[in-house]
Amino acid sequence: MGRDKALLPFAGQPLWERQVALLQALGPREILVSGSRREGFPADLRCIADDPAAAGRGPLAGVVVTLRAITAPRALLVAVDLPELSEEFLRALLDRAGEGGLVPLAREGARFLYEPLAAIYPRSCLSLAEARLADEDHSMQGFVRACAEAGLVTGWEIPAEFRPALRNVNTPADLAAGEG
Repeated sequence: MGRDKALLPFAGQPLWERQVALLQALGPREILVSGSRREGFPADLRCIADDPAAAGRGPLAGVVVTLRAITAPRALLVAVDLPELSEEFLRALLDRAGEGGLVPLAREGARFLYEPLAAIYPRSCLSLAEARLADEDHSMQGFVRACAEAGLVTGWEIPAEFRPALRNVNTPADLAAGEG
């Protein structure tokens, strides 16, 4: 992308602000931001710095610091680069999860891929996340598969109407396409 995705504008507001407002609408116990404080963040928004030892290990590093920091038994993780995420989708995810962990699945041809960055993870996934972070495979797909094999999360094949909510942006053209 060449710039901080959190600060990119979408529908008249920075992506971080959009995601925080979306989460606030759900009435959570707490909202945490994995990463450093950025320009415009309210003083009361809790930011958790990434572990310098995990630099370059991708989103899994953010999962680890988040699961270490939460006070609730589970966390709803939402990536900043999902501008079309909706309250309706997140409520459906929470309702379907019950008290457990739940990760959306999207069909890609004959196989399913997890959509791990708009998902619910129990705190009990922390040891698996830490082990994978220390390993060579830092992929979120591998982490979710390990959590599923351990019975900590289940997959949810998302209905067609929710698929646009999980479109992420990796280029300025992706962001512009969503506003068009």
